[in-house]
Amino acid sequence: MNRRSYLATVGGTIAATALAGCSSDTGIETVVDPDPSNTEEGLAPNPEDVAEMEVNEDEFEIINTEGYMIERIPLDVAVYWYHTQQARFIDTRTRDQFDKAHIEGALHSPPRQTERNIIEEFEEHERVVTYCTCPHHLSGLRAGELREKDISAYALEPGFEPWVQQGHPTEMVNEPNEAIRNHDEDYSHIE
Repeated sequence: MNRRSYLATVGGTIAATALAGCSSDTGIETVVDPDPSNTEEGLAPNPEDVAEMEVNEDEFEIINTEGYMIERIPLDVAVYWYHTQQARFIDTRTRDQFDKAHIEGALHSPPRQTERNIIEEFEEHERVVTYCTCPHHLSGLRAGELREKDISAYALEPGFEPWVQQGHPTEMVNEPNEAIRNHDEDYSHIE
């Protein structure tokens, strides 16, 4: 390779890297796919070969959840990231709801959690999808907390119910409607 070609290549790489590091309104800079060799927690236990999907994160709607500006992702993107292990999944609902049903492989980590810190095993800027039934209040709170720890977190816009209704991988102990709906849960731990 001659010197001009080398300099053009290096210059282009530096410019692309600089652009990739620009922040958006939501504070996400560089997003990294999860590394299953680091930990498999929160990843699809049985990844699938699926058709390549072009995802334009600039088109995601942004919500304000108690001061956190969080990108909401549509269900089709979440399903794609799940099957290709491009995101870890975190259930932000109560322990009882999680025990009844959750996305297969998902971790339980509600907002303002005082239990073990799950993100200690995640890489900086790793992609995480949070979800709840609301469809995005609890998941938005948890995503905001994760972003404060340099994790690239998004909230699943339609919530958990459409995931179950469309037959995506779920672990549940009851019938789907009973497992995903429980409006008598106590959320006082997050106030």
